[in-house]
Amino acid sequence: MQGFFFYKLPFFFLLFYIYQMKAYYDSPFGCIEFVFDGDQLAELNIAREKPALLDTLSNLQKNAVQQLTEYFDGVRKDFEISIVFNTGTEFEQNVWTALLDIPYGKSCSYSDVAYKIGKDRKASQAVGRAVGRNPIAIIVPCHRVIGKNGKLTGFASGIDRKIFLLNLERQRTIGAQGSLF
Repeated sequence: MQGFFFYKLPFFFLLFYIYQMKAYYDSPFGCIEFVFDGDQLAELNIAREKPALLDTLSNLQKNAVQQLTEYFDGVRKDFEISIVFNTGTEFEQNVWTALLDIPYGKSCSYSDVAYKIGKDRKASQAVGRAVGRNPIAIIVPCHRVIGKNGKLTGFASGIDRKIFLLNLERQRTIGAQGSLF
């Protein structure tokens, strides 16, 4: 398993005091930040830098790190992590939920996602904005959404990382027959 560490960060959210825990994972993809809300994963971000505070991981955090390690190692295609969308509009949360139905190694267009949530293709741009705001990267597979013409479009963590993830899944699904992009 790659290196990992965590720290606890108190947040004030409206009038409620919520204790969120963060864990960091040195993946082949870069430093990944897990943000937990209780026993659910609320965010998975590509961290710009590692924090200086180190400690041990809880069982919940170890499980999430282990599953992501298995994903990068090609052993895991589906995640078994309880997630929660603490942010976003109802529309965005519907989009993020629809992303969970895109199979490993497959891709779909923004208009496909629009249809999946009961909208027409005119909603494709709004779907694109929602996909770009996905708070749980990789596990909620926003990287699997591409342009209708098959071209790559934006990815909050950079097109190079989107290519990396798509090629990783394609190689594990089809075999090492070359890159998708």
